[in-house]
Amino acid sequence: MFDIKGEKISLNTEDLAVPPFKDHYNKAKDKSLALKEIEYVVWLNKWNTPYEAYPLEDRASVVAKDVFGDENYTPTEEVKTLERRFLEFQETPGTRLLAASKAAAEGIMATLKGYSTSMDIDTCKKAASILKDVGNIVKSLDIAEKQARAEQAESGRVKGGGVIGRYEIPR
Repeated sequence: MFDIKGEKISLNTEDLAVPPFKDHYNKAKDKSLALKEIEYVVWLNKWNTPYEAYPLEDRASVVAKDVFGDENYTPTEEVKTLERRFLEFQETPGTRLLAASKAAAEGIMATLKGYSTSMDIDTCKKAASILKDVGNIVKSLDIAEKQARAEQAESGRVKGGGVIGRYEIPR
């Protein structure tokens, strides 16, 4: 969903046909603003954007400055809802585990740099111990997911006997 080509987000009709994005675009009085809002959501949250390198607390203002020319941009409730829906579309058990692991790593770094008091050293040690196994867990989840999708595609059926619908075929 929403490919990044060079320094631009590819907003094609297939992506804009996804209900929350279609609704957001169709309801907007200013279509160019609606497209910018969609770009903002994608740049801010897609896993493979260059903005992922920024710390979470700085990322939104950097993306806002680049997309809207205003680092103090505050998303409307509609844009926040669109962002939540985009995140839901992107999630898998592996990505949720990875996101939680990144948040834990950010917390450890902030504590060690003295920016945060939300974690004490004992909590940092426990989190670091857990983070050691995350890579293997994500790998295992990814392998299991690929096997399940391959099985679904091969049989044309999902577990439990239901037939895969025309628009449900795994990619």
